[in-house]
Amino acid sequence: MKRFLFIVLLTWSGFVQAQSFNNEWIDYNKTYYKFFIGSSRLCRISQSVLSGLGIGNTPAEQFQLWRNGEQVPVFTSVPTGPLGASDFIEFFGEMNDGRPDKIMYRVADHQLNDRWSLETDTVAYFLTVNPAGNNLRLTATANNLVAGATPEPFFYHTQGVYYKQRINPGYAAIVGSAVYSSNFDQGEGWTSTDIAQNAMRTENLTNLFPFTGAGANTPILRLNALGNALNPRRFTVSVNGTQYDEVTMDYFDYVRRVVSVPVTAFAGGTAAVAIRNMNTTSDRMALAQIELLSLVCSISEERISLHFSFLLRLQVIISRSPDSIMGVWRRFYMTLPMVSATSATSQLQVL
Repeated sequence: MKRFLFIVLLTWSGFVQAQSFNNEWIDYNKTYYKFFIGSSRLCRISQSVLSGLGIGNTPAEQFQLWRNGEQVPVFTSVPTGPLGASDFIEFFGEMNDGRPDKIMYRVADHQLNDRWSLETDTVAYFLTVNPAGNNLRLTATANNLVAGATPEPFFYHTQGVYYKQRINPGYAAIVGSAVYSSNFDQGEGWTSTDIAQNAMRTENLTNLFPFTGAGANTPILRLNALGNALNPRRFTVSVNGTQYDEVTMDYFDYVRRVVSVPVTAFAGGTAAVAIRNMNTTSDRMALAQIELLSLVCSISEERISLHFSFLLRLQVIISRSPDSIMGVWRRFYMTLPMVSATSATSQLQVL
């Protein structure tokens, strides 16, 4: 018996040691300055705020920023050495999303919408000083191009609808009434309101500027949907009045559907995506998200700043721009509200 218990405890100990607690990024020999961001925007920490914390003379190259266990690239107004009175640290701050919630689901695929957090929109950022280096940076880069260079004719763009109308309870066992598991289960999370029997929900995706020239790939419509009643059902997917798919999704099942849609279907720049519940008896289904991945014509930077949002995880280079990559990046995001040292970033807490 003692030998059996020893083996069980040894196995359990190995299992515990293999777990990730999402605090592996912390260096307990460092001081972290904590502040909160509740909406996505360009953020700036001024030298005066840093001086108030006693780190105003820290060389710019030693600053390091963290969010949800991942290092965030920052731009410093001087690349190295202490910051002057007018210098700053700048970065694109992103509100909290649902990606940290994924580990709470029994099966990761059951999370159908990770755009919104189930807990809070506010996320904590942690600023620290790391003299060892390897601190991520956004750097100004000269846009040295051959005179008369031809711009790319298109780029890939995803436009989507990410529902946040209610927190759907997910899979249920019908025992007189609906009984839900305490686990984070399939279909649980932010969704649309219910689509009843023989009802249709339409979402209009606009300002698409589709590329229709030679070499254009077929656009893809991605749809995450779920059932909310103990009924067999089918639903259809249409774009601008033409049906492109019919799907079986019975009971409390969910689907991640990928539908090919010809670019001619929305050549006019608008795609009315319609989902119809084909059931004729009392029924309920809902949508978690809709995304259209397509090729977009190269257009002026002014129009890009109005209609498109580029994730900072991508490097966007527009060959017609005479500016540096950093200059283009700043123009994309300067249209967003900026958090300055007088608001959220001044509320830094020492940890």
